[in-house]
Amino acid sequence: MITPIIQDYKENPARPGTFDLVRGTNTLNISYFKLSTPRNERFKAQGAVKMIETWTRDEKPLFSGLVPLKAFENVLFGNRLEPKGKNHYSV
Repeated sequence: MITPIIQDYKENPARPGTFDLVRGTNTLNISYFKLSTPRNERFKAQGAVKMIETWTRDEKPLFSGLVPLKAFENVLFGNRLEPKGKNHYSV
């Protein structure tokens, strides 16, 4: 069984659409992320309703289209590209 990683984020009032880590161990190395509406037709065609991304000085560890998981309300899923390939996660 996979143990979920739980981190809490809160929207930054000074930067709407940007969410900062407020509780958690930052195991995912994501101290903040930005949500936006997909503009690229490829993501829209795949069913993405949101884009999620974050970046550091050296890399962009998170960039994915988020697709609703139909079996559960308010659950979206995407993938995160890592050196070993794509790992799926949900938010």
